[in-house]
Amino acid sequence: LPYAEEMMGLLSYDYILGSVHNTPGQEDFYFMDCSGIDLDRVLTPYFEELIRLAEWGKTDSIAHLTYPLRYIEGKYHRKVDLSRYSDRIDQLFRTMIGKNLALEVNSSGLRQEIGRPMPDERFLHRYYELGGRRIIFGSDAHAAGDFGAGIRECMALCRRIGFREACFFRGRKAQTYSIGEEEQP
Repeated sequence: LPYAEEMMGLLSYDYILGSVHNTPGQEDFYFMDCSGIDLDRVLTPYFEELIRLAEWGKTDSIAHLTYPLRYIEGKYHRKVDLSRYSDRIDQLFRTMIGKNLALEVNSSGLRQEIGRPMPDERFLHRYYELGGRRIIFGSDAHAAGDFGAGIRECMALCRRIGFREACFFRGRKAQTYSIGEEEQP
């Protein structure tokens, strides 16, 4: 976090996205062989790091909340029961809400093996139930052709849950826009 804070002070940014790809002493989930790992040994510290990041509160959002599942479930096809982490996830959401951090709805999972956004519907529902209303959409595009991919689907999902606005940032200040009403058949 001190190094991140130093980098944040170098330029004037519109938006700072906070994410956790690995925990201390562990490699990025992208490189990790998740076929035989003890899931609790990697997921418990992952959620603890997300909570620590939110408590730090110096980013504008928390991104792709269920990032490890992209690999554990998507690449290695291991089912993960995240209900055992519900207290930590609730703590994370409450901290984010208290710090006014946006929850990124990341559409990249729709075009990857996991086949769903990160976080998925159950966590978006829970965030909403706890009072979370600040969301931001991201496509996590690593190639030009993926820019914006899946955003419409994520917006429709969020509308079904009850969200009516999303945000973007200019000069680290949130700007909101309507994501519309739920479409009627």
